Order: sequence, then C-alpha cells, then structure tokens
Amino acid sequence: MKLMQNLSYSISYPIRKSRDEVFRAIVDPAILTSYFPKTASEVFEDGVTLRWTWDHESAEFAVDHVMPNEQIEGHWQASGVDYEVTTLFEFKTR
Repeated sequence: MKLMQNLSYSISYPIRKSRDEVFRAIVDPAILTSYFPKTASEVFEDGVTLRWTWDHESAEFAVDHVMPNEQIEGHWQASGVDYEVTTLFEFKTR
C-alpha cells in the first residue's frame, strides 16, 4: 500500500502596493498577463477553472473560493504525478 503524505509550505513576498491593488492584479486577467502567464482565460471567481498559457505550455487552476482582498483558494493537477495541489493565496497588510 502506498502512503501519501501531506506536504505544506509557505511563500511570502512583500509588495509595496495596497492589498486591493495586489488582489486585482491577480484576479484580473488583463493585469495578471503583464506579470505571469501570456494569456489568462477569465477572472478568478468561485467555481471557475482558469486556463493560463505560456509560449509552449498551459495550466488549469480550479478556483474553489474567493474572498475579495482576503484570500483565493483553488487546486491544480501536479505535473507528472497523480495528485492535485491545493493552493491558498492570502492577502495581508503588514
């Protein structure tokens, strides 16, 4: 029997913008594509599956829950393995 362990890690990065500006930069495809993917299919909303593309690759991110200016939770299929990765974006003021 194969035992699957839950792994967890956290990354934080200070951004000198308001929490609202950072949140909008992620959820709005027109802004997000100037930073991360070449294309983004739609706005982050509960229940949608976003498709991001780069030159020769693409990824889908299923949005589970959005709390405006607070957090985004979703999941995506990990590459080359048979499991999904849950991702939580938290927007905090410091």
